Order: sequence, then C-alpha cells, then structure tokens
Amino acid sequence: MLQLNRLLISVPLLAFYSVACGDPADAVGTGGTGTTAGAAAVTAGASSSSGGSGNGAGTASVIVTLAGSGQAIGGGDQGMLFTADGSVPIMPPEMGGTGSGGSAPSIPGDGNIAKSTLEGSIKGSATFTQVGVDVEIVVEFTSGCADGNHRFTIHDGGSCDSDATDGNPWSPRGTGLGSDIPCSGGKGKLEYTRKGDDKTKNLTVGDHNTDTDLTAHVVIVSDEKDLNSRASCGNFFF
Repeated sequence: MLQLNRLLISVPLLAFYSVACGDPADAVGTGGTGTTAGAAAVTAGASSSSGGSGNGAGTASVIVTLAGSGQAIGGGDQGMLFTADGSVPIMPPEMGGTGSGGSAPSIPGDGNIAKSTLEGSIKGSATFTQVGVDVEIVVEFTSGCADGNHRFTIHDGGSCDSDATDGNPWSPRGTGLGSDIPCSGGKGKLEYTRKGDDKTKNLTVGDHNTDTDLTAHVVIVSDEKDLNSRASCGNFFF
C-alpha cells in the first residue's frame, strides 16, 4: 500500500519536473509558431524556425525584451516575431533618393532675372537671367545707336550719377561679354551666355554675393569711336 502511494505521488512530480526543466520534447511544442500574443519574448535554447519544433538544452526559459516599433536588432524581422508583411527593417530607408531621376539642386539666384534700362545717347535695355551657374545676357539698343560697333561692359561702380560713381570696368567678370555690338539704323542686339564653370569670371544675378552679383554694379555702353567713353549707363534697383 505504501509503495502504491509513493508511485501516485512521483508520477505528477515527474511530469512537472519535465515541463519546468525544459524537456526536449516539450520545450517549444510541436508545430508551434513561436509567437506569444501580446508579448515580445524569445525562449532561450529553442529554435525560431518556421517548423517550431524546438531543440531545447534543458535549461529554464529566459525572457528577452525585444526592440520596440523602431529599429530592429539583428535580423530584419527578429525570427518569427513579425509576419512577412510586417517585418521591421534593420535601418530606415535612406532619405533623398539615389540621385538618379531627380532634379539637380538649385543654387541661390537660379532663375533670377534683372533688367537694366540704358539711359544716355543710346536707348535700350540689358537683361540678365541666371540659369543654373550660367548667366544669359540680352542687350537691345532701340534707338540712338550710330552705325558701327559698340562695346558693352559691367563697371564696378554702383551708380550712373557720374563717371566717378560708375567706376571702372569690372574685370574680368564684367568684361569680354561677347563681341562688340554692331549697330545699324539706330539699333543693335547682343545675346551672350557667361558660363559659370570658370569661377574667376562667373556672374550671379541678385543672390547678394559680393564677389559675383552683377546687380550691385552698373552697365556701360561705349561710343563706337571711343571704347572708353560712356554713351549710356544703366543700373539695377532690386
């Protein structure tokens, strides 16, 4: 009778000991998914493969807290804790794209247009448009332009009030702006693009760069008989 009682007591204890101590057959459970609802935990010594049939080493379960909704630790989806549709990337996608197919970054002044009205014996206008690092220049003489060639330059002065205030040729940025302008019947026209790749000669339009912004200066048209004369002058008011 005493032996039967001991047997009845030992059977439940043996079953309890097998579960608590990580019996290899019951450590995870055959066919389990390895996912515990409402908790993010990994059982040490158990495989997280899709089969779910563990190979526990017989040690007690250890709860490991996983990363939250932010960056994942290690692999992209932490084993089976996330579905294929909800896996967490190791790092977030890079911002700003790969550089292919996007537009080039703009620079200060890009797209700016400045127009100067020419006053003097020759009437007309000079229009400057910044396109990227280049500046497109269109000079039009509408009247008073004697037949022959006339030179167009940017001077380093800031006012057309007098020869003293309009300064001297702004070299090399304000000189060599295309060829001299031929006039016929009182009119003439120049179209020229100053490229921006040469940083000793590049111009900018209205970007307030003290080294390159042409709108801080004046434009001068010289007489065809004296290239140092001031037949007309124009400034900018931004």
